[in-house]
Amino acid sequence: MRRKIQEYRSVLENRAYEKDNIGLCEAFCYFGGIAFVAIGLSCRGEFLQCFYYYAMQFVQEWVDGEKCLKSKYIGYEYVFAKMLKNETITIQYDFRYILDQVDGGDFCQINEAAFAEYWIQIYWLL
Repeated sequence: MRRKIQEYRSVLENRAYEKDNIGLCEAFCYFGGIAFVAIGLSCRGEFLQCFYYYAMQFVQEWVDGEKCLKSKYIGYEYVFAKMLKNETITIQYDFRYILDQVDGGDFCQINEAAFAEYWIQIYWLL
């Protein structure tokens, strides 16, 4: 267990997920959803940076795609689904409940900041 936690933390600290998210997916499969977040938050800054990385990817996909948000609140579950989507490892999970044991406020703020950052950049380019 200790080795698996250290491997997961290493993925977060080294930002290995930017090249390949397999380490995140393996940690999720090993620990499960809520423990994945709890252990990730044990190195809070790195985990929130990882979430921000995927939030920015989600923003870009949303802008370039045909999806539209049904509410002014951007659901963190979409970012977790993006974070853990991999061709090698298939994860079936209802990400709406992944933050049940923690305060999800930081995650929602990161999502909103990612969308704001994208649209502010577009505004200044116009």
